[in-house]
Amino acid sequence: MSDLIRFDQLRFQSEDDCEGEVLCLKIKTHLEELFSDSHLAEDGFLLKHVQKNKQGFVSLKLLTSLKKIRTLTKNWYMTLVGALYSDLLEVNDESTKVRRIEPLPKWLMCSPTSKHLLAWNFSEEQSSDDGAARGPEPAALSENVLQKFSIYGRVTSLQILPPGRELPADMQCYGKR
Repeated sequence: MSDLIRFDQLRFQSEDDCEGEVLCLKIKTHLEELFSDSHLAEDGFLLKHVQKNKQGFVSLKLLTSLKKIRTLTKNWYMTLVGALYSDLLEVNDESTKVRRIEPLPKWLMCSPTSKHLLAWNFSEEQSSDDGAARGPEPAALSENVLQKFSIYGRVTSLQILPPGRELPADMQCYGKR
């Protein structure tokens, strides 16, 4: 009789192992999808976290909190096991972060993680008392730009560069030459 009980316990244990492995494979599939070029091009939040770390690592706890993974597990150790199953992802030495094995393509590294609008030639020239053309006052120009673009959504930041000045390094990949 004891052999029968042991066999049943082993059978249930192996069923649990099988369910756990299926779950890890689902997590692996979702992680690979999250780190794909096509998904990162659409998901500014995750792309920002990939770009934030110089080596491209993202916290397993953060990944576990994402809806796609959270529906499968809330346990970041399960997310770790799913990442370890993947041939496309690698885990750091501390087993706390994951990254793609293949580096991000250059076009994706220059993708904005928030919405940017680059506009130029905004000088609405005014004439001075002596008849010479001059640009608008900086405050008036700022107000004018904000007014024109606020119809499309909330403007959170505005930077005005004097004519002929180079774009800042962080904006150069958005401007075409």
